[in-house]
Amino acid sequence: MWITPHTPGFIQQITQKFGLDIDKRNISLSPETFEDATDIENLIDYIIDPERRLPIFIFTLTENRRTAINDVTLNVLNKALLGVGYLALLHPEAAWKLTDRFGKKKSVFDGAARVYLPGFSDNADPYTHRLILANRLNTPENITQVTDWMRRLAAHESILRTRIGDEVLSFATVHDTNLQLRQQNLQNTNASTNDQLAAANERIEALKEQVISLKKDQDTYIEEWGKELQRADTAEYQLHISASRIQYLTNALKSKKIDPDEDIAFPDHWADLLDWCGEHLVGRLVLTPKARHNALNANFTDVTLVAKCLFWLANEYRDKRIHGGGTSLNNIPIPGIENFRNASCGSDTYRFKWENRDLSANWHIKNGGNTRDPSLCLRIYYCFDDETQQIVVDDLPAHRRTDAT
Repeated sequence: MWITPHTPGFIQQITQKFGLDIDKRNISLSPETFEDATDIENLIDYIIDPERRLPIFIFTLTENRRTAINDVTLNVLNKALLGVGYLALLHPEAAWKLTDRFGKKKSVFDGAARVYLPGFSDNADPYTHRLILANRLNTPENITQVTDWMRRLAAHESILRTRIGDEVLSFATVHDTNLQLRQQNLQNTNASTNDQLAAANERIEALKEQVISLKKDQDTYIEEWGKELQRADTAEYQLHISASRIQYLTNALKSKKIDPDEDIAFPDHWADLLDWCGEHLVGRLVLTPKARHNALNANFTDVTLVAKCLFWLANEYRDKRIHGGGTSLNNIPIPGIENFRNASCGSDTYRFKWENRDLSANWHIKNGGNTRDPSLCLRIYYCFDDETQQIVVDDLPAHRRTDAT
C-alpha cells in the first residue's frame, strides 16, 4: 500500500504554539499569499538564495482571480509540507513581476503551478524546476495527482539534502555516545575491573561494526560516483553530437535556400535574452555563467541590439571562423548595426574557465563614442572554441575593469 508523505502532527503543534523558522523564514500553518509587485521581492530573494534548503511550491491565480485548487486543498497541502516544503499563492500582479525577473521559461503565471528546487539561480535549467500548466489542474483527480507528487518530492528532497551526522545523528553515533557515557560512569563510580573491561570491550566491538559499515558506505559512494561520472561523460558526448547534427541540418536547409533563422524575433528584456540564446543559438553560441549573471544585472538598455550582435557572432562570424573567408575579422563593422565593431582585445585579453578548460577571451564587440556610461557603452567579450566549434561569450554588456582602466 502506497502512503502519501505527510509531516507528523506534532510539527503542526510546535508551529502553532512556538513558531517554526527554516531558512530564516517564519513557517506558517497557511500558505503565504503575494498580491502585488511590492511584496514579491522577498520571495524572489528566497527563490535564488543559494543557502535555501526547502523546495518552493508556487500556485498562481488567473487574470480573473481564479485558481483550480481551492483554499481547503491548499491548506491541507501546506500542512503536509510543513517543515519540508514552502507553499505560496501568487496573484497576477505578483506573478508578472516574477516573470519580469526570471523570464517566461523560468516563471509561473495564469493558474499554473511550479516548484523551485534548492539551488535555483538565474542560470538554472528551467526544465529541472517543473512547471505544471493550468490544464493539468482541471479535475479533482489531476489536482490529487499533482499535490501527491509535490508531497513525495518534498519528502525526497528532505532525505536527499539532510546531512546524516550533522543535522540528524546516525544510530551509530548515538549508540557510541551511550556506550562512552556508560564507560565513564563505571569509572566514576569505581566499578569493578571486570565491569569496566566488559564495557570497554562492548564499545570496541561496536566501533569495529561501525568501521565495517562505513567501509561499505564508502564503497557504495565510490561506485555511485563512477556511475555519475560515466553519465556526465555520456551526456557531454551526446551534447557535442547533437550540436554537430544541428549544424548539419542547418547547412542542409541553407543549401536548399531555406533560412531557419529567417523569421527570428529578437528579445527586448534581459531575462528573455538568456532563454532566447538557449533556444535559437544552441550549438553555435553559449553564454558562460558569469555572462548570464552580468546580463541580469545590466544597465545597458538596448537588449535587442545585444541580441543582434550575438546573432551575428553565432552565424556570420562563426561561419568565417570555421570555413574561412579570406577577410580579416579584426576591426570590422557589424552589418546593419551602426557604430559597432568587432575587434581583438589586444592587451585586454584575459583567461577564463569553461567546462573545466582554460580559454582566452581575445575578441570583443564594442561601440564607439568613447563613453563608459554603462547604459550606453557595450562590450561583448568572447572567444571561438575550436574543440566545440562554438562562440563562448564570457562577459557582457559592460566594459571590463582592467589594470589600465
